[in-house]
Amino acid sequence: MVKNLNLLFAILRPIGIFYAFVMKLRAWLFDKGVLPSHTIRVPVISAGNLTMGGSGKTPVVIYLARYMLRQGLKPAVVSRGYGGKASKRVNIVSDGTKILLDSRQAGDEPRLIAESVPNAYVLTGKKRVFPCRHAAEIFHCDVIILDDGFQHLNVRRDMDLVLFNAATLQNTMHVFPGGFLRESFSALKRADCFLITGYTEELSEEISVFHQFINTRWQNTPFFCLEYMPQYFIDRNGDTSPLSAINSSALAFCGIASPERFHNSLKRISITPVGFLSFQDHKMYDEKSIQKIKNLAVQHGAEILLTTEKDLVKLKHADFGLPLYALSMQVERHPDFDAYLNKFLPVLKNR
Repeated sequence: MVKNLNLLFAILRPIGIFYAFVMKLRAWLFDKGVLPSHTIRVPVISAGNLTMGGSGKTPVVIYLARYMLRQGLKPAVVSRGYGGKASKRVNIVSDGTKILLDSRQAGDEPRLIAESVPNAYVLTGKKRVFPCRHAAEIFHCDVIILDDGFQHLNVRRDMDLVLFNAATLQNTMHVFPGGFLRESFSALKRADCFLITGYTEELSEEISVFHQFINTRWQNTPFFCLEYMPQYFIDRNGDTSPLSAINSSALAFCGIASPERFHNSLKRISITPVGFLSFQDHKMYDEKSIQKIKNLAVQHGAEILLTTEKDLVKLKHADFGLPLYALSMQVERHPDFDAYLNKFLPVLKNR
């Protein structure tokens, strides 16, 4: 599979050169004002990435929203709402007190963010300038966190955070369709800060090599490594259980961009699933996929099912005939990164 993919990338690499040129031209047109880029009346922080696939943006967005709330600010998270059926110009997932859209309407990630940060406003829209304006002008939010916004140049931002998945740093060398990059590395000149997500001791050497590579061109751009920590298990009713509570034979499954990250998280808390099933990212579970999970559970003699929080929000009413839990993962508090954000607070509070 990997060999076939690498061969395909090699064949398509010449097209990647053309695609990279198109993306550079697009960024230049925005920079010169040929394509419109809109200023929102409140500060905008973008959490985005250069690569395709999962880079751990959702936990970082949750981290940022919670940080803003601790500072006494009123944050809004604005997302495209990928996979969600809501099609209005502005879709309100949460109004800061009540969640208004389910995962099918909102998309799995906006719904998870709304559940994880109940006091934050969460909005979606394909053209994100409209939900951004709504958050600032109607809800009077103090700061907007733009989810997956690095390439969304239609909205100007005050801070660009660019994330890289620690487990897939080796996949970041070529532009689509010859590789996993959305743009060439030269786009990183727009970044204000680099975040390596999913740091572990096992990956420290690869991260160090990548840091040296980044540092040769952007040595003045802050660089932080964020670690995801298992917190507890949560069921579909929102009830939590300590990590030590799960000691039965478990079948694990997920529909995320980096399933190996979920598998490694279970391994980290000494859980070895009797079986592991992965679906495509943003999987919308239908009866066929639910039955596939149930059949595999019976085949392996599983007593419980384990999944991710992103998947759990889509499975509130699914009947598996077995207890279903999600492993809650959070970004570990990082004093240096918090200190970096603290320097930005005057901009947030005084703009």
